[in-house]
Amino acid sequence: YDGKNKLTIGGCDYADTSKVTKRGGTTYDIGTAKTMYIKETGDYDLEVSGSDKFAVVTVNVGSIDLAGATTKPIDFDGYNKLTLVNAGANAVSNVTISGTKHELGSATSYFIKDHGTYALEMSGSNVFALSSNTVPDSITDTPANSATFNLKYKVTGDSESRMPELSIVNGLDTHTWSKTSSFTDINGTEYDWMFIGEEGVNSTTAATTVALPYTVSVEVVTGSPNSSDFKDRIWNGRGSSTNNTEQKNCMTVGGIVEIKGTYTSAIAPTYLLVSFTSGAKNDMNNGHLKAIDVIVSGKTIFSIDLGTTYGIAGDLMENYPVTASNQSLFAIKLPNK
Repeated sequence: YDGKNKLTIGGCDYADTSKVTKRGGTTYDIGTAKTMYIKETGDYDLEVSGSDKFAVVTVNVGSIDLAGATTKPIDFDGYNKLTLVNAGANAVSNVTISGTKHELGSATSYFIKDHGTYALEMSGSNVFALSSNTVPDSITDTPANSATFNLKYKVTGDSESRMPELSIVNGLDTHTWSKTSSFTDINGTEYDWMFIGEEGVNSTTAATTVALPYTVSVEVVTGSPNSSDFKDRIWNGRGSSTNNTEQKNCMTVGGIVEIKGTYTSAIAPTYLLVSFTSGAKNDMNNGHLKAIDVIVSGKTIFSIDLGTTYGIAGDLMENYPVTASNQSLFAIKLPNK
C-alpha cells in the first residue's frame, strides 16, 4: 500500500490472476491487473494464483488520501470534465452519481453538468479501480469568454481537410437561431444544430455568411496547408465564395488538423460554424468534419465525436443541402448557450 490510494501486487507473472476481498464486504475479481486503486480503509485480503504459485496476503489500510494521491483514477479538471486512468486492454468502467449508474465502456473522458460525488468502478488488464471524486457546487459547463480558441478536428478520409469554414462565434449575425435537429455524441451530450443555408460555388451572399464578431488571426497548429489561402478560407464566416477553389485545403497529420483562431476581443463560445464544399454530400469520405475538440487555454471544453463512419458531416448532411452541388453552412449550438 502506498499510503494514499494504491495497492500494488508484486512478485508474480503478468498472466497470474488475483481476487481481492475487502473484509466484511465485496470480493473483486481483478484478473491480471497488478494495480488496484481503493477509496476506503479496512483490511484487504489478496489471493493470487498462477501456473506455478498460489499466495494469500492481507493488507491493512488505515488511512486514505485521495486528494494527495499521485494518480487519481477519476480526476476532475476543475471545469466540466472527468478523466479516467488508463486501465490497459479490455478496459470497462462505470460512474455512479446520486444512485444513477452510467456505463462508460472504454471511454477515458466523461463530460459532466452536475455537481456531486462521482463513484468509479473500472477494470482492465493492468488496473482495477474503486475510486471517487467530488465535484463542487461551483461546477459550470459554460466556459469563460476567450479571445483564442483551438479547434482540433478529425476529417473523413483522414488525408486532407477540405472544409471551407470552421470557426467559433458568439452570434449568427443576420440569421435567427432556429433548431433544425440534434445529435448525441459518444459521451451522451446532445448538440442542437441549425442548417443556415446553401448556394452555388460562384456566389456568396448572406444565405451562407455569418459576420465574425471581431477581426481574427488564424494559425495552423497541426497540418500542412497546400496553399496559404487555407488560412484565409477556414475561419471567415463564409460557406461559399466567388473565389472558391477547392485546392484551399490542408493535409492532415494522422488524420488530424488543429487550427487556432485569435480574435481581437474575447467572446463567449456560443456556436461552432461548419461548412461543406460543393458535392460534399455525394462524396462523404473526402476531407469533411468527422469529430472535433474545442480547446480553451489548454482545456478541452467540448469534445464532439459521434463514433460513426462519417461523424458530424454524415449527420449534418443527411438531408442538407437540398442541392448536392451547393456549398452549405451550419451552426452547432454549444451546450448551455
